Amino acid sequence: MSPFAFYDVLCYSIVSYLHSSQDEFRPERWDPVNGQKVPQGASFPFGAGPRICIGMPFAQMETRLLLATILQRYSPRLVPGFPVVLQPRVTLRPKYGMRMILEPTTITQTVPG
Repeated sequence: MSPFAFYDVLCYSIVSYLHSSQDEFRPERWDPVNGQKVPQGASFPFGAGPRICIGMPFAQMETRLLLATILQRYSPRLVPGFPVVLQPRVTLRPKYGMRMILEPTTITQTVPG
């Protein structure tokens, strides 16, 4: 068996392990409480290596545009009381993430006159 065939079998087994019903929207699969049950690297939607999905750059750009559109209409605010603990790595990042609340942005337009 070639390494690529083994890799495909491994990927298929991980996907079937995680997604007994792939067409259902079940975000609890990725809940940190269930984190011990999910194998590392179980989800890599665009693949890896020389056979990476050619749609990845498009999907990443679409994600950035969607985020920019959302942030035009909403302002993020930190959840009150959520601890922000810094974790120094190559860059400084929050250790536990940052829980945010999105509040609608009020747009005030001035009428020229």
